[in-house]
Amino acid sequence: MHFFKKKSPSQPLSLQELKKNLKINFEPENARPLAHYKTFYMEHHPKGLSKISKRFMIKDGYVSDFLGTGEPGIVVHGSSEGHLVILDTNLGRDQKGSFFTPREFYRYLIRRYSLDLSKDKRPLHLVACYSGEAEKGSGKLSVAQELANATQRKIWAYGGHYPVATHYSGVAGLLNNTDYVFAGGFPPKRLTPKLIEPHPPVHMNKDNSVTHC
Repeated sequence: MHFFKKKSPSQPLSLQELKKNLKINFEPENARPLAHYKTFYMEHHPKGLSKISKRFMIKDGYVSDFLGTGEPGIVVHGSSEGHLVILDTNLGRDQKGSFFTPREFYRYLIRRYSLDLSKDKRPLHLVACYSGEAEKGSGKLSVAQELANATQRKIWAYGGHYPVATHYSGVAGLLNNTDYVFAGGFPPKRLTPKLIEPHPPVHMNKDNSVTHC
């Protein structure tokens, strides 16, 4: 049985004829536009890592739609000294990591993942320990503020100068809108982010004077 009406090989079926023969609705009513999502992990661990360890460690990465906001987000380790950290070994005393200042982290993402955070001007959600505020009395900027300045984009910062975390599902849960961000302690306290505005970029003139743009 033929599914298409016979036609000379030199006369291909038109789109309208294909629609008629296949009986497929190519333009359904109330069809939602096709959405594309991007996510990747940034941690690297040995093949022998147990399932339990993977559950608690392989969380960090980038997601293009953070908790259904339509805005991107990054989950990454943070240190109390103001670094963003990517772990690359197993749990335990031999645990190592790559430490980056916010500006170095921005450049690392370009080099390693071809992800330029300065190209997308939507606010970026940053989930990292100690990133929401600088240590009191340090005179420093927060990690979130430094990343906002480096990328010249707004940053949603979670928490203050203390540990924060997501539920065990990590990046996948953030994409699927099944996770949340909380501060340590019991019971866990769900955090509401605060929006960090970037400072104007600073340029050094030939006479060593500073121009704020």
